[in-house]
Amino acid sequence: GQGQGQSPQDKALNDKLQKFGGLMGKQRSLLDKTFRQRQGQADPKDGGAQGLQKQQQALEKELQESLKGMDGKSAQKLREAGKAMGEAQGALGRKDLDNAGSSQNQALEALRQGAQQLAQQGQRGQQPGGREDPLGRGNSPLGNSGVKIPGG
Repeated sequence: GQGQGQSPQDKALNDKLQKFGGLMGKQRSLLDKTFRQRQGQADPKDGGAQGLQKQQQALEKELQESLKGMDGKSAQKLREAGKAMGEAQGALGRKDLDNAGSSQNQALEALRQGAQQLAQQGQRGQQPGGREDPLGRGNSPLGNSGVKIPGG
């Protein structure tokens, strides 16, 4: 019974939240790769700092796409994430893995906060009633608004 009684807004919101969840996963894995690179244990498939820079660039582009037509607090946070991603790219370009890692961390944190604000915006929601399943749980993919996203 997922998806019944979901208004188009809810669906759009859920899609967005899933998208940002995916972006968080990719940013986290990029952070891991940067860390391994710094430890000298990088996977040759990653293509060194330059390869990571390309991946970071692609991720930032994906984020910018997702931000189209968004405004409000969540969008502001997510733009901060984009800025941090840009800084991480620059640092990777200079093979400055320390700063790249800390920018990637900032990007991840800003993504998490942006997604959380988006989820809360959704729960304050337009229509009362359509928001919860029969057991009164919010149907945001991130669980209820007060919940910390694991691993964030």
